[in-house]
Amino acid sequence: MKELDDLKEIWAQPSAHDVQWSREQLQEVLKGKSRTIIDRLKRSMWLEITMTYLALILLMLQAGYQQAGPIRWLMVMLFVFFAGFGIYFASRIWLLARFDFGAANLRDNLIVLIHKLDGFLNVYTFSNRLSLAVFYVLGLLAVYLEKGPEQIMAFVASPRGALFLVSFSVAMLAPIFLVNWVVDKLYGKHVERLRKLLADFEPN
Repeated sequence: MKELDDLKEIWAQPSAHDVQWSREQLQEVLKGKSRTIIDRLKRSMWLEITMTYLALILLMLQAGYQQAGPIRWLMVMLFVFFAGFGIYFASRIWLLARFDFGAANLRDNLIVLIHKLDGFLNVYTFSNRLSLAVFYVLGLLAVYLEKGPEQIMAFVASPRGALFLVSFSVAMLAPIFLVNWVVDKLYGKHVERLRKLLADFEPN
């Protein structure tokens, strides 16, 4: 972009007359671009938090139909996990909402924000992989305890049981290998744009 190249040149080699103008222009460009990127990040977070609370509602309805036992306890544990996940997402949205676009040094504020978002992505990736693996094991254990050692082999050998085992395994284990892709599509690409935005305006 010609405008961006012109601003970079002004920032890199300002004259005494141009220093104040170049800093003001830089601030305005940073403000506009970063606001757009942060709005997209918030949109992705609101999408996930909405899906999380829809999952909570479904779990509550399903748990109400289940008799007391291991599977019902598993659903309660899932409910607690999703509720905690929703609270964590709400705190990240609050972080983005509090970002000060009018600060005197927008570049430093963006650096701090990017550092916090990097931490969020690390926690998000790790917690998703760990939780999928844990709940996969707990799900198999719950079915085993629900059926009992006498009936579990017959259940697994039946078409219904075999279909359940394959479907459950695919549903819980396949996403482990897709976490990085999902994180990049929802959040990573936007954080990378913030990082490139800062790099583009670094004085040479």
